Amino acid sequence: MLELIYLSIILLISCSLGSKVYSFLRPDFNSFAEKAVFSTGLGFGILASLIFAVGIAGYLFKSVIYVIFAVLFVLLLPETVRILRSAKNELSGIKFPTSPLPIILLAVLLSMITINFLSSFAPISEWDSLAYHVAVPKIYA
Repeated sequence: MLELIYLSIILLISCSLGSKVYSFLRPDFNSFAEKAVFSTGLGFGILASLIFAVGIAGYLFKSVIYVIFAVLFVLLLPETVRILRSAKNELSGIKFPTSPLPIILLAVLLSMITINFLSSFAPISEWDSLAYHVAVPKIYA
């Protein structure tokens, strides 16, 4: 469960970082969702480049990465709050469908997401996964 919190923090940092860069470039987005997607992608690219540069410099340690993310989180906190407020305003305006077909499709989609999420925690049981994907890395560990 802690990993989901880490994932949420990294997503917020990357979206805030990308949004901050886009505020200097001033592109024209049609919706909040479009801006969020492009900002998150740009933020992940910047984070990957930053971590690559840290690795090239020879400082790729867990503590250094934690410090970088903590500094970015603190510096980008106002942008993160602005994004969360915009998301709250955007989500409050959503009208849910009343016809049965979209409701059924949404139920199917949510059930598939739930099943895939829960099955990701199941132990490995297939022959290929046990023989190759788990055994080969064990040789080099």
